[in-house]
Amino acid sequence: PPTDLLPETLAQPTLSVSAGERGARAEIAVIVALFDGAKTYGSLITVPEAVMRRLPAIEALLAGPISGDLLRREAQIEARERLALLVRQAKALGRVYDCVIANPPYMGSKGMNADLKAFASQRYPDSKSDLFAAFIERGFEFIRDFGRHSMVTMQSWMFLSSYEKLRERVLGSATLDAMAHMGNGVMGIAFGTAATNFRKAYLKEAKGVFCWVGNDNISNDKPKVWPPENDRNLRAGSGGFFHASASDFEKIPGSPIAYWVSDKLTNIFANGAKVEDLAPVRQGFQTGDNDFFIRQWFEVDYRNIGFDFSSTSEFHKSGRLYAPYLKGGEFRKWFGNNDYVVKFDPNNFTKLTKLGNCLPSRNLYFKDSITWSALSSGSFGARMSGVGFTFSAKGACAFPIDRPTSNLVIGILNSKVSANVLQFFSPTLDFNVGAIRQIPLPSDHGAAGLETIQKNSETAIDIARLDWDSTEISWEFEQSSLLWGERSTSLASSFAQVRQRWLESTLEMRKLEESNNRLFIEAYGLADELTPGVPLSEITLTCNPHNRYGGDLTDAEREARLLSDTMRELASYGVGLMMGRYSLAERGLIYANAGNEGFDADRYGAFRPDDDGIVPVTEEPWFTDD
Repeated sequence: PPTDLLPETLAQPTLSVSAGERGARAEIAVIVALFDGAKTYGSLITVPEAVMRRLPAIEALLAGPISGDLLRREAQIEARERLALLVRQAKALGRVYDCVIANPPYMGSKGMNADLKAFASQRYPDSKSDLFAAFIERGFEFIRDFGRHSMVTMQSWMFLSSYEKLRERVLGSATLDAMAHMGNGVMGIAFGTAATNFRKAYLKEAKGVFCWVGNDNISNDKPKVWPPENDRNLRAGSGGFFHASASDFEKIPGSPIAYWVSDKLTNIFANGAKVEDLAPVRQGFQTGDNDFFIRQWFEVDYRNIGFDFSSTSEFHKSGRLYAPYLKGGEFRKWFGNNDYVVKFDPNNFTKLTKLGNCLPSRNLYFKDSITWSALSSGSFGARMSGVGFTFSAKGACAFPIDRPTSNLVIGILNSKVSANVLQFFSPTLDFNVGAIRQIPLPSDHGAAGLETIQKNSETAIDIARLDWDSTEISWEFEQSSLLWGERSTSLASSFAQVRQRWLESTLEMRKLEESNNRLFIEAYGLADELTPGVPLSEITLTCNPHNRYGGDLTDAEREARLLSDTMRELASYGVGLMMGRYSLAERGLIYANAGNEGFDADRYGAFRPDDDGIVPVTEEPWFTDD
């Protein structure tokens, strides 16, 4: 009958038994249904105990005599052969083993088809984010009590908040006996992995053995020595291996598998206070169509951008089309990366309520906030954004109650303590809101140095703001840096003055960050764990060539690039003067409107913009306006 058809696998399976075996026919149908979609679900399929009990009987039927009907005989033989394969599969997947070893497939939920995504959500809700995590759970289903479970998987299950329930289940029902934690590239793939050995027995205080394997530890696809010799393992103090138990991991919110963390660092979570308590942390909105909604601010008519509004209703009343939009950006601390705007007028606001993630946290749009880049190629950096911004999923925000609290929170976020904590909350450099919420506060909020921390942070923000506003990408840009200070007729002299000022700003920023680090290290009781020093390469100012250029350049090469880029920026500013964007008579942006509307020639003084906006550049004077 048509209901017997199994696409791609087995045609008319009940032909394998005689027409009188109705019970067997029903059981065969169950096995066939069990493996419907097996190409999608693979060994994630589980075989019910009731089916396992009937497999011997079905095997006996398959071994029975073949029909004498020549018309049925060939079809029956083929059906039996194929059904026998399904029975063997069912026996393999339904058995209970002493151990399971696997390198399961890695596939995030975005790569799953609709059937697999629905299957993972229903069967493995705590590990549905990736197939490898679902196979971790499936592995425990395969083994008997006290059995062994060994898999090579991505490291993300160890840390990310999306796997918190999975960690709780595993740590609450099994024992993590050993792990080789491997960095990016060690397994020939561009992300960290972990080879983990579990025992299906809950021994909360049993200490597992852990070590770190970096790329430098590998030669000819295997470790040079064991345990690998690297900075992390040298801190273990136990022959190069760390020892940690489930109870150790549970002392940290979310139970990350942070095996290398010392007792002192673990203890900073003891008082339970965290960043979320001082500044609620929220994810912003995704537009669902960035190409339509988002622009860089200098791409649109400046008059259509609404700055400094304090609420959505106030912005909507203004009649403006675009609102500033925090969207993350490169690694930068204290201030900056303010260069995007989003269509946010009432009409587009209504569209956004039905697109992307449907505008979460609407009551916080335009409020005073601290932001950061959720994805970073470098370290974590928090920035003061102030009022007037909407914010994205990748430019999440924290919302302190007042400015002194803001200065304290941003100081904590940009400290070495937070950087250390984020190594086990966000080792993949995906600084999601769950990780930032859990950063602990010192027991007294650093009361002994609180005022100094707040002043340091405020000064650091001012320095970073001035640095950001010194480039044309800022909407608060006023004039070329070479026009700062005393005027000089020599370009070389002007550059020397501004270069000295930049150096002083860089060194002052390092002094402020190190002062904050010192105070926080003392407040958290981590003097034996951390040092306050900050390398010049991590002072995230555009005027700092050590951060701006990076790499293995010499000091002379960095200085040459800084001089060259400064001259290019001067040329760009000169073009802006000729085009009327800027003026020597007034500081700041003078004209950035569309359609040649609103131009005021009286704002330019003696150096007037070019009449037609065409500036010929020729080898010799030729045109009147060369």
